[in-house]
Amino acid sequence: GTTSGLARLEGGRVRAWGTADGLRGAAIHSLQLGPDGVLWIGTNGGGARWAGGKLAPWGRAEGLPPAQVGPILVARDGAVWVGTYGAGLIRLRDGQTTRFGEREGLLGQTVLALHQDARGTLWVGSSDGGLARLAGERFLSFTTRDGLHDDGVFGILEDAQGQLWLPGNHGISRVSPADVERFTRGELPAIP
Repeated sequence: GTTSGLARLEGGRVRAWGTADGLRGAAIHSLQLGPDGVLWIGTNGGGARWAGGKLAPWGRAEGLPPAQVGPILVARDGAVWVGTYGAGLIRLRDGQTTRFGEREGLLGQTVLALHQDARGTLWVGSSDGGLARLAGERFLSFTTRDGLHDDGVFGILEDAQGQLWLPGNHGISRVSPADVERFTRGELPAIP
């Protein structure tokens, strides 16, 4: 992905696709390959899917809000999670589109990071709403008020011990999902 569309090297030549070919925007923010071979594309104007050698746009008509598409995650259950810049989080599953925002517990509406951990838990990082964890059909959000180092979570990386590493405005912090769970149950006063 580039700032002027999607490019692919084929037989020593570069093939490019842009808005005239079905991309909703020229700047590519994310690429996510699903286990079925579908390539999900996030752009500054919406999204697109590359499947069976064809590029198909997806945006408002397919249930996405009019927003830039940031990170995309294809979860183990086949759901496609789409982070947006300003319109929260969207889940595409079984032909249904569901939006998650503040009413569903997601504090930050500009989603910058998505991660499904080794246990299958979905984690979301946002520009100013901290870290969120999916619990059923709602999110539990954690911020500096709860002990998180930073309310800006720009990425989520899981190490071999299951710890989550979170880059943010104030450096990199490490969070233990077990400590988050203990905090949620009231066993800890704050997330260490």
